[in-house]
Amino acid sequence: MLNISARQEENMTVLDFEGDFDLNAHGSIEKALGCACDHASENLIWNFKDLRSINGSGIAILVNAVRKIKRNGWVVKLTDVGPEVLDVFQVHKVLPAFDIHTDEAAARKQLRLEIEKEGERGSEASRRLFERVEVNLKARFKQFRKGRQAEAFKTCDGVVTSLSRCGVFLSAEEVHPRGAVLEVQLQLPDGLIKPVIKFLGKVAWVADNESWGDKYPGMALRIVCMEDKDRAKLSGFLDGKGV
Repeated sequence: MLNISARQEENMTVLDFEGDFDLNAHGSIEKALGCACDHASENLIWNFKDLRSINGSGIAILVNAVRKIKRNGWVVKLTDVGPEVLDVFQVHKVLPAFDIHTDEAAARKQLRLEIEKEGERGSEASRRLFERVEVNLKARFKQFRKGRQAEAFKTCDGVVTSLSRCGVFLSAEEVHPRGAVLEVQLQLPDGLIKPVIKFLGKVAWVADNESWGDKYPGMALRIVCMEDKDRAKLSGFLDGKGV
């Protein structure tokens, strides 16, 4: 059973999903969309933190709901999507349909940035929401899948040259296409002990030699899933850099 509760925050509606997203979720989704209409909210955040599972029927309902939202000119962002749900997204090849962020804070920041740009008020304050720092950190990565099939994917080496709380630029000879989800291990400097941050990142764009010769070859990744302990490490590192 899927339960959805709504929260109104500023000019956004946050929907908290709890339970199992399956064929029986249709009524809950329709009710949630009606709630958004009642509040005249065009900006939606769907929090999947307490979502236990999703199956093929749930995927079909979710994709149709997102299509309906986009046809209405609304914006929806998914947050706190766990590895099990991301894996189902990959299996059904629907990842490109969703705008996924690691947590609500990141989704809210992105929404505010987009709202300001629509109002032609893009400013330095907006860009600072995603301030990044130039780094030179070793990383290992491979395509993400759960279960036995994950063993078939090759682990590759790369260097993270740009880092923020929401994403990285990964310089590497081996690149994956836009929309792919990668399992990344990032090594942070800390004296003789080098802590490792693990996260799942979705490829936002791939550098080509013609337009991005200084970055080629490499990929920009948006962080879509990260455990709290790793988020704390990342925040601590960036705080130390004044970001």
